[in-house]
Amino acid sequence: MVRYWVIAPYNYEYKKEYEQAWKFCFQNGLMSIGWGEMGDLTGFSRLEIRSIFEDTWGGGRSVSVQRFWLEIEPGDLVVARAGTKQVRALGKVTRGAFYDAAKAEELKGGLRGMDFHAYFFGVNWMTFEHQFPTSVFQRDTVSELKEHHKHWPAVKRVLSKVWDMS
Repeated sequence: MVRYWVIAPYNYEYKKEYEQAWKFCFQNGLMSIGWGEMGDLTGFSRLEIRSIFEDTWGGGRSVSVQRFWLEIEPGDLVVARAGTKQVRALGKVTRGAFYDAAKAEELKGGLRGMDFHAYFFGVNWMTFEHQFPTSVFQRDTVSELKEHHKHWPAVKRVLSKVWDMS
């Protein structure tokens, strides 16, 4: 069963870093998230990832990393968002999550202070931009679109222009 995901490729409040991370991902058929300082998570369980997250960051919510690493699969559909109102592109996942420190350095492109985005998955991107009049996306870095979501009808109506969401 296809699942629908919404991902923020970078914190939209940091415009320069956001644009650099987004451009890199779009041009290279990737999606990335930060927290890469935790290292390669291949083979780790949800509980182990949470423990590593807490050890690395001193607490906080590891849900986005867990979803990115353990739940998103090839064939799933992804909305790249900017802020909570804007769609930047749509994509289909082509490769599951992987860790790549060298690619993270390439993504950074010399920007100081930019988060270490070393978690990636492959995506076949298509340009699709839309601005909603009000916030429709959660602020989580990675969230799943589900029918019970408050804004599902509005989001579904827009995404149905491109995707079969029946």
